[in-house]
Amino acid sequence: MSDAACRPARPDSDSEAVVPIERHSLLSDQRTAAIVTPDARVVWLCEPRIDSPPLLAELLGGPDAGFFSVRPLEAGGDPAQRYVGHSMVLETSWDAMSVIDYLDCSEGLPTEPAGRSRLVRVLSGTGKALVEFTPSPGPGNRQLECSASGIEVRGGDTRLARLRSPGLDWRIESHRGDDIVRTEVDLSTGAVVLELLCGTGAGEYASSEPERRSATIEHWRGWMDGLDLPPLQTDLVRRSALVLKALCHGPTGAIIAAPTTSLPQDLGGSRNWDYRYCWMRDASMAAAALVRLGSIDEAMDLLDWLLRLIDRGGAELDHLAPI
Repeated sequence: MSDAACRPARPDSDSEAVVPIERHSLLSDQRTAAIVTPDARVVWLCEPRIDSPPLLAELLGGPDAGFFSVRPLEAGGDPAQRYVGHSMVLETSWDAMSVIDYLDCSEGLPTEPAGRSRLVRVLSGTGKALVEFTPSPGPGNRQLECSASGIEVRGGDTRLARLRSPGLDWRIESHRGDDIVRTEVDLSTGAVVLELLCGTGAGEYASSEPERRSATIEHWRGWMDGLDLPPLQTDLVRRSALVLKALCHGPTGAIIAAPTTSLPQDLGGSRNWDYRYCWMRDASMAAAALVRLGSIDEAMDLLDWLLRLIDRGGAELDHLAPI
């Protein structure tokens, strides 16, 4: 999706129509990724790493596989969606409300080795919104628990994630045998910030949400400003370059082929690969494309990572490797 593109979405969140894959949008912090539908429904998120099991997987398994949705409580017309500036910060707008979505890139998170991620959703407007969240069942049983600061996702005695939302009145309901949490918020009283915190120490930070959003935008825009973009199809090349950068794994230098797994290359086909690996051919092509645009750091980081792999394994590289 180009920076300026605004597009209609499916008519409502209960529609059975399948959203074409090309109409989804990508969020990234260069350590994991989320995929969002045109109506602001997060349908894919692996946490805390890009190659971890998915916390949200509606993209593959339907609503029972986990989603995180935000929508007007009453019909608000078809939403429009755009990226904010030259960044991976996404805005979805209806008549009476909007939501800003991003994976936090502040405080050096994109290159931090620890596995933690923060999906931030900022709701604003004049109407009322319905928020729904249910995680993927995953390996073993996952439970939802209410706390003073929001919702905790637990697997046995381990906290897998926390949906932080102080002051909101959540209710846990049973939906097709799994728990789902819902809340209604009146945006006329002020903006609401929802933060899905995954991994060790994901909730520890000193900066305010506006500061972290600004830092995230600058993370992407600052890199983009250093590119040598062509005069033709500039917006398309810029957005394509951002997607390639989003696939560069900050902590290691590896470049993954795609943020998803198990999607068929052709509908009904058997080529349902896991692209959350570094596929050598794809990675070299991505690095070469960025070099042609004037950014060589990604190619150097990829080579450094490959050399570390060779030193550690003492064998020839295969056609793919885990990050």
